[in-house]
Amino acid sequence: MPPTVKSLEERIDDLAGDVSGLKSQMSHVLAKLEIFGTTLTAIQGQLQTIATQLASTMTSLATTTARLDAVSAKLDTYTSDYAAFRSKSDTTFALVRWVGVFAAGVFLTIVISAFNVSRSAGNLEATVQQQQKMLDEIRRELADLRVKPKSTLP
Repeated sequence: MPPTVKSLEERIDDLAGDVSGLKSQMSHVLAKLEIFGTTLTAIQGQLQTIATQLASTMTSLATTTARLDAVSAKLDTYTSDYAAFRSKSDTTFALVRWVGVFAAGVFLTIVISAFNVSRSAGNLEATVQQQQKMLDEIRRELADLRVKPKSTLP
């Protein structure tokens, strides 16, 4: 059956309705695409900012790494210097300790010797005083013998 004018008009109206629906959907999709494009542009700007910050951070990291290497080298130098110093100071302390023990031994020997000398001097003085008394007695006896007359001799 051939189409009638009315059926063609209805089809055209349906088609026009579909086209207007498509047009509104298309404008809605275009609005969403525009928002998406704006968001995408904002994200692209943020990514560029992040890329710039990352490049700056990498530069700072490289500088920090160089400084860290320099500090590490200095620390290695200080560590080796400290090890050498400690070795020398340990040797010096051992020598000083040995000298101190030797000096303490000498001092103790001097103190003990001084005590022995004073004790010996005291004993010697007592002996000398005793001999002095004996000598005085002998002198008195000799003086008595000289004073006594010789007539008492047999």
